[in-house]
Amino acid sequence: MASSARTPDPYVLGLDLGTSSIHCLLADGQGTPVSATSAPVSYFRPQGGSQLAREFEPSQVMGSLHVAVGRALGDSGVAGSRVSAIGVASQRHGLVCLDRHGREVHCSPNLDVRGVFEGAAIDEEFGPRIYRTTGHFPSILLAPARLRWLKSNSPEAYRRLDRVLSISGWLAYRLTGSAIAEISLECEAGLADVTQKRRCPALMDDLQVPSSLLPPIAQPGAAAGWLSREHADALGIRPGTPVFLAGADTQCGLVGMGVTEPGGTAAVLGWSGTIQLPTAGPRFHDAMRTWVGCFPTDGAWVVESNLGDSGNAYRWLKDTILGTAAGFGDAETLARDADAAQDGVMALLGPGPAPSVRAGLKRGGILFPTPLSFQEASRGQIFKAALESVAFSVKANLEAVQEVADAGAGPLHVGGGMASSDTLAACLATTLDRPVLRPGFPQVSARGAAMLAAHWSGVTGLEEAKRMVSRELTRTEPGSPSEVARYDEHYREWLDLYRRLEWVRD
Repeated sequence: MASSARTPDPYVLGLDLGTSSIHCLLADGQGTPVSATSAPVSYFRPQGGSQLAREFEPSQVMGSLHVAVGRALGDSGVAGSRVSAIGVASQRHGLVCLDRHGREVHCSPNLDVRGVFEGAAIDEEFGPRIYRTTGHFPSILLAPARLRWLKSNSPEAYRRLDRVLSISGWLAYRLTGSAIAEISLECEAGLADVTQKRRCPALMDDLQVPSSLLPPIAQPGAAAGWLSREHADALGIRPGTPVFLAGADTQCGLVGMGVTEPGGTAAVLGWSGTIQLPTAGPRFHDAMRTWVGCFPTDGAWVVESNLGDSGNAYRWLKDTILGTAAGFGDAETLARDADAAQDGVMALLGPGPAPSVRAGLKRGGILFPTPLSFQEASRGQIFKAALESVAFSVKANLEAVQEVADAGAGPLHVGGGMASSDTLAACLATTLDRPVLRPGFPQVSARGAAMLAAHWSGVTGLEEAKRMVSRELTRTEPGSPSEVARYDEHYREWLDLYRRLEWVRD
């Protein structure tokens, strides 16, 4: 007699190696999150390194990954043997260099900007060509500038190079032993043709990037490799579980919000902020103001404006005013009932009206009416002003992205850590005069990685998972017409002040 025992439903893991943390999200067979955890990622300045230098220690990152996965499985009560696929996303602008034995020679995160002068020299000679090929400019954060810096400043390390991987590609390599690349991340690194979605050997030759260092680009949906016995035993997951390179964290964030078709608009507001719109083809800005990226699935691209510091600037403000022991909920409570716009408090922290990669260093801070004997700015007003500044930056940059993408003014999907703020959602909706939609889980990049892994492994179709996301969305409507008008006036004052401060120098 045949056994009637039911096969347990499968689960998938989404991993996102972000700037400050590695996020792990466990989703069930329908693509619904079951548990989500994070563990910190730390950086160090190498001995003798400049203020621009940052590196990470591979063992620390892998240790945090094991902690995050262990917590996600432990919190859910799900046995690791039921995990059927793993999706990996990561911060976009970084690289890990391996030697021929697979050992890390150089681990450069997105915070490492030692290649600033090399990037400037590259752009002087090849700038427009680099943008039209890779979709990105300037080169300060791109892999060719990082490699040129390494060759000039650490020639012995450079001579040992055998493979150059994205951060996500390195993490997949560590888990599987296979060195493979993914197209959205390769374009973000300036190592591939964004229009053709393949390598660009002529440009790489001119930039002195040996093609032998670049791994093959996997087809969308192909597994990067299979979980090794070593990591399977450490994580409690079956060896041989397929590991997928889900792509760039921002694009995965769009997937995690269900925004995968042209016409959708999304902002991922975590440590940094981005606005992306999916498009049916590559769309370039005549003045190179916006970026062009590949979507992790076939037949789609994105137009992007990068805001730079968002959550990181807000974290600094929270730590400075309330102390590091305070949570973001404490700042939210103070900001909720404050009215910064009414009382003339204004913030210029992190994001501005220009894309971060074009803005450079600038003056900023918190401004409020003086003398203080007339009116003292409260802590709540300062936090509210900082959230308003993020909303104003989104508005200023959204206009350029919509123009390039030829898109209308539909609802804005918002994910990332800052999406947990109801106050920010209300500021965004009223500033933009359009609804704001937020998913139930703010860790949208890890969720997108899990959704893509589930789709590619045959656990759950992507459309079905997107329907689950749509059922969880929280909708925030704009304020009254008078509130919209007041915020529009405040936005224009903020914009004017930002432009005036551009002329302030030491």
